[in-house]
Amino acid sequence: MPAGDPHRNEWSLQTKAQDTILVDGLGQPYGSTLGHGRIGHFEQHDDWVYMIGTAATAYPKTPLDRFDRLIHASNRMECDEGNRRVRVVGKRGEALITFVDPVTLQFQQDSQFDAGAVYWRNGKNFPLPDQWHMKATPRLEWRRVL
Repeated sequence: MPAGDPHRNEWSLQTKAQDTILVDGLGQPYGSTLGHGRIGHFEQHDDWVYMIGTAATAYPKTPLDRFDRLIHASNRMECDEGNRRVRVVGKRGEALITFVDPVTLQFQQDSQFDAGAVYWRNGKNFPLPDQWHMKATPRLEWRRVL
């Protein structure tokens, strides 16, 4: 399949596949140069790294004062809703993410793509394995009413 295959259009080019999260169900517009992000803070220590990428202006259809990006992983995540923590272990390292705000989050995780991933390069055509995806959503009492 060429570059217009369903997995590319419905997953790879969408915000939900790019190390970030959706805001009120909306992502960043594909191909737009109006929004931008920046590194808001970075610290590197012997045993850990802390980084925040700010992206409030990258969501022009959602009024935001602040938006900090945090997580992406290809493995199943260990989710601890009570402590707002997510742990991911990979072959080369691990990450422990703690959500600071809002205080109450609801975690949901699945292993499906919206459109199945197919390897189509070099004349081949076979399905790729699913990956794990997680949503961290503020509980109803924290969502703003529009």
